[in-house]
Amino acid sequence: MGFSPETAPLRIGILGGTFDPPHLAHIHLAETAHQQLELDQIFFVLAAEPPHKHGETRASVSQRLAMLQKALVDYPQFEISHVDVDRPGPHYSVDTLRIFKKIFAHAELYFIMGSDSLADLANWKNPTEILKRCKLAVMKRPGYSDTSIIHNQRLPELTDRCVLLEGPELDISSSQLLRGIEQGNDVAPMLAPGVWALIQREQIYAQRETD
Repeated sequence: MGFSPETAPLRIGILGGTFDPPHLAHIHLAETAHQQLELDQIFFVLAAEPPHKHGETRASVSQRLAMLQKALVDYPQFEISHVDVDRPGPHYSVDTLRIFKKIFAHAELYFIMGSDSLADLANWKNPTEILKRCKLAVMKRPGYSDTSIIHNQRLPELTDRCVLLEGPELDISSSQLLRGIEQGNDVAPMLAPGVWALIQREQIYAQRETD
Protein backbone atom coordinates (compact mmCIF):
# COMPACT_ATOMS: atom_id res chain seq x y z
CA MET A 1 0.00 0.00 0.00
CA GLY A 2 1.22 3.46 -0.82
CA PHE A 3 0.33 5.09 2.50
CA SER A 4 1.90 4.72 5.91
CA PRO A 5 -0.16 4.86 9.11
CA GLU A 6 1.25 8.33 9.82
CA THR A 7 0.06 9.73 6.48
CA ALA A 8 -3.13 7.74 6.06
CA PRO A 9 -6.05 9.60 4.52
CA LEU A 10 -9.01 10.20 6.78
CA ARG A 11 -11.48 8.60 4.37
CA ILE A 12 -10.52 5.41 2.52
CA GLY A 13 -12.60 3.34 0.13
CA ILE A 14 -12.16 -0.40 -0.34
CA LEU A 15 -13.50 -2.10 -3.47
CA GLY A 16 -13.00 -5.84 -3.50
CA GLY A 17 -13.59 -8.38 -6.21
CA THR A 18 -12.16 -11.08 -8.42
CA PHE A 19 -11.90 -8.60 -11.31
CA ASP A 20 -12.18 -11.42 -13.81
CA PRO A 21 -12.05 -9.21 -15.83
CA PRO A 22 -12.17 -5.66 -14.40
CA HIS A 23 -14.65 -3.56 -16.37
CA LEU A 24 -16.05 -0.05 -16.64
CA ALA A 25 -18.78 -0.65 -14.06
CA HIS A 26 -16.03 -1.19 -11.47
CA ILE A 27 -14.46 2.13 -12.46
CA HIS A 28 -17.82 3.88 -12.46
CA LEU A 29 -18.61 2.56 -8.98
CA ALA A 30 -15.24 3.69 -7.63
CA GLU A 31 -15.50 7.12 -9.26
CA THR A 32 -18.99 7.67 -7.87
CA ALA A 33 -17.92 6.73 -4.35
CA HIS A 34 -14.76 8.85 -4.61
CA GLN A 35 -16.71 11.94 -5.62
CA GLN A 36 -19.82 11.65 -3.48
CA LEU A 37 -18.06 10.56 -0.28
CA GLU A 38 -15.02 12.78 -0.84
CA LEU A 39 -12.67 9.87 -0.32
CA ASP A 40 -8.94 10.46 -0.24
CA GLN A 41 -8.03 7.13 -1.80
CA ILE A 42 -9.71 3.96 -3.01
CA PHE A 43 -7.99 0.58 -2.85
CA PHE A 44 -8.98 -2.11 -5.31
CA VAL A 45 -8.55 -5.37 -3.40
CA LEU A 46 -8.17 -8.35 -5.72
CA ALA A 47 -9.55 -11.49 -4.09
CA ALA A 48 -7.12 -14.21 -5.09
CA GLU A 49 -9.26 -16.98 -3.55
CA PRO A 50 -12.79 -15.76 -2.79
CA PRO A 51 -14.75 -18.35 -0.76
CA HIS A 52 -17.95 -17.84 -2.75
CA LYS A 53 -16.19 -18.42 -6.09
CA HIS A 54 -13.79 -21.20 -5.21
CA GLY A 55 -12.35 -22.64 -8.41
CA GLU A 56 -14.57 -20.44 -10.60
CA THR A 57 -12.11 -17.74 -11.66
CA ARG A 58 -11.05 -17.98 -15.29
CA ALA A 59 -7.93 -15.82 -15.33
CA SER A 60 -4.93 -16.40 -13.06
CA VAL A 61 -4.08 -14.03 -10.22
CA SER A 62 -1.18 -12.56 -12.20
CA GLN A 63 -3.43 -12.02 -15.24
CA ARG A 64 -6.12 -10.36 -13.15
CA LEU A 65 -3.56 -8.10 -11.52
CA ALA A 66 -2.19 -7.15 -14.93
CA MET A 67 -5.67 -6.33 -16.22
CA LEU A 68 -6.44 -4.30 -13.10
CA GLN A 69 -3.23 -2.31 -13.55
CA LYS A 70 -4.29 -1.47 -17.11
CA ALA A 71 -7.79 -0.51 -15.96
CA LEU A 72 -6.51 1.95 -13.32
CA VAL A 73 -3.62 3.50 -15.22
CA ASP A 74 -5.42 6.84 -15.65
CA TYR A 75 -6.75 7.04 -12.07
CA PRO A 76 -4.11 8.19 -9.56
CA GLN A 77 -6.74 8.23 -6.81
CA PHE A 78 -7.13 4.46 -7.17
CA GLU A 79 -4.53 1.94 -5.99
CA ILE A 80 -4.26 -1.84 -6.10
CA SER A 81 -3.95 -3.58 -2.74
CA HIS A 82 -2.26 -6.97 -2.48
CA VAL A 83 -3.59 -7.83 0.98
CA ASP A 84 -5.67 -10.69 -0.43
CA VAL A 85 -2.91 -11.81 -2.77
CA ASP A 86 0.07 -11.90 -0.40
CA ARG A 87 -1.63 -14.11 2.21
CA PRO A 88 -3.18 -17.59 1.95
CA GLY A 89 -6.89 -17.90 1.31
CA PRO A 90 -9.76 -18.22 1.48
CA HIS A 91 -10.12 -14.45 1.66
CA TYR A 92 -13.03 -13.07 3.65
CA SER A 93 -13.99 -9.39 3.68
CA VAL A 94 -13.92 -9.23 7.47
CA ASP A 95 -10.25 -10.33 7.48
CA THR A 96 -9.42 -7.76 4.81
CA LEU A 97 -11.02 -5.04 6.92
CA ARG A 98 -9.06 -6.13 10.00
CA ILE A 99 -5.83 -5.65 8.07
CA PHE A 100 -6.85 -2.24 6.77
CA LYS A 101 -7.90 -1.15 10.24
CA LYS A 102 -4.50 -2.13 11.64
CA ILE A 103 -2.67 -0.14 8.98
CA PHE A 104 -5.03 2.83 8.94
CA ALA A 105 -6.14 2.87 12.55
CA HIS A 106 -7.49 6.42 12.47
CA ALA A 107 -9.07 6.36 9.03
CA GLU A 108 -12.75 6.07 8.27
CA LEU A 109 -13.23 3.04 6.04
CA TYR A 110 -15.90 2.67 3.38
CA PHE A 111 -16.51 -0.76 1.86
CA ILE A 112 -17.81 -0.13 -1.66
CA MET A 113 -20.28 -2.56 -3.23
CA GLY A 114 -23.34 -2.97 -5.40
CA SER A 115 -26.77 -3.62 -3.96
CA ASP A 116 -26.53 -7.21 -5.21
CA SER A 117 -23.71 -7.76 -2.70
CA LEU A 118 -25.62 -5.89 0.00
CA ALA A 119 -28.53 -8.27 -0.46
CA ASP A 120 -26.32 -11.16 0.58
CA LEU A 121 -24.42 -9.40 3.38
CA ALA A 122 -26.15 -11.27 6.21
CA ASN A 123 -24.67 -14.50 4.83
CA TRP A 124 -21.09 -13.21 4.84
CA LYS A 125 -18.60 -14.20 7.51
CA ASN A 126 -19.06 -12.02 10.65
CA PRO A 127 -21.29 -9.36 9.04
CA THR A 128 -21.78 -7.59 12.36
CA GLU A 129 -18.03 -7.09 12.72
CA ILE A 130 -17.85 -5.82 9.14
CA LEU A 131 -20.37 -3.11 10.01
CA LYS A 132 -18.39 -2.16 13.12
CA ARG A 133 -15.16 -1.73 11.15
CA CYS A 134 -16.51 0.23 8.18
CA LYS A 135 -19.45 1.92 6.54
CA LEU A 136 -20.97 0.47 3.41
CA ALA A 137 -21.10 2.59 0.26
CA VAL A 138 -23.73 0.98 -1.94
CA MET A 139 -24.59 1.58 -5.58
CA LYS A 140 -27.92 0.29 -6.86
CA ARG A 141 -27.70 -2.69 -9.21
CA PRO A 142 -30.42 -3.64 -11.71
CA GLY A 143 -33.08 -5.81 -10.13
CA TYR A 144 -32.36 -4.78 -6.53
CA SER A 145 -34.22 -2.26 -4.40
CA ASP A 146 -31.80 -0.59 -1.99
CA THR A 147 -34.44 0.52 0.51
CA SER A 148 -36.16 -2.84 0.80
CA ILE A 149 -32.82 -4.61 1.12
CA ILE A 150 -31.71 -2.41 4.00
CA HIS A 151 -34.95 -2.83 5.94
CA ASN A 152 -35.29 -6.53 5.29
CA GLN A 153 -31.78 -7.53 6.32
CA ARG A 154 -31.21 -9.50 9.49
CA LEU A 155 -28.74 -6.86 10.68
CA PRO A 156 -30.44 -4.14 12.75
CA GLU A 157 -27.36 -1.87 12.63
CA LEU A 158 -27.20 -1.91 8.84
CA THR A 159 -29.36 1.15 8.19
CA ASP A 160 -27.08 3.46 10.18
CA ARG A 161 -23.92 2.05 8.57
CA CYS A 162 -25.04 2.18 4.94
CA VAL A 163 -24.61 5.10 2.53
CA LEU A 164 -26.44 4.91 -0.80
CA LEU A 165 -24.56 6.28 -3.81
CA GLU A 166 -26.55 8.28 -6.35
CA GLY A 167 -25.91 7.88 -10.03
CA PRO A 168 -26.77 6.05 -13.24
CA GLU A 169 -26.56 2.30 -13.22
CA LEU A 170 -24.08 0.50 -15.46
CA ASP A 171 -25.49 -2.92 -16.20
CA ILE A 172 -22.18 -4.71 -16.78
CA SER A 173 -21.00 -7.91 -15.12
CA SER A 174 -17.91 -10.06 -15.52
CA SER A 175 -20.05 -13.10 -16.37
CA GLN A 176 -21.78 -11.09 -19.08
CA LEU A 177 -18.40 -10.06 -20.48
CA LEU A 178 -17.08 -13.61 -20.49
CA ARG A 179 -20.15 -14.82 -22.37
CA GLY A 180 -19.66 -12.06 -24.89
CA ILE A 181 -16.01 -12.96 -25.39
CA GLU A 182 -16.86 -16.63 -25.85
CA GLN A 183 -19.55 -15.76 -28.41
CA GLY A 184 -17.24 -13.42 -30.31
CA ASN A 185 -19.26 -10.30 -29.49
CA ASP A 186 -17.81 -6.81 -29.33
CA VAL A 187 -17.19 -6.25 -25.60
CA ALA A 188 -14.64 -3.46 -26.04
CA PRO A 189 -17.12 -0.71 -24.98
CA MET A 190 -17.43 -2.38 -21.55
CA LEU A 191 -13.68 -2.38 -20.87
CA ALA A 192 -10.86 0.10 -20.52
CA PRO A 193 -8.86 0.09 -23.79
CA GLY A 194 -5.74 -1.26 -22.11
CA VAL A 195 -7.66 -4.16 -20.59
CA TRP A 196 -9.19 -5.25 -23.88
CA ALA A 197 -5.84 -4.98 -25.64
CA LEU A 198 -4.23 -7.18 -22.97
CA ILE A 199 -7.01 -9.77 -23.16
CA GLN A 200 -6.58 -9.98 -26.93
CA ARG A 201 -2.79 -10.00 -26.92
CA GLU A 202 -2.44 -12.64 -24.21
CA GLN A 203 -5.57 -14.60 -25.21
CA ILE A 204 -6.51 -14.63 -21.52
CA TYR A 205 -10.01 -16.00 -22.06
CA ALA A 206 -9.32 -18.19 -25.06
CA GLN A 207 -11.10 -21.51 -24.93
CA ARG A 208 -8.79 -24.19 -23.55
CA GLU A 209 -8.65 -27.61 -25.14
CA THR A 210 -9.93 -30.43 -22.95
CA ASP A 211 -8.82 -34.04 -22.94
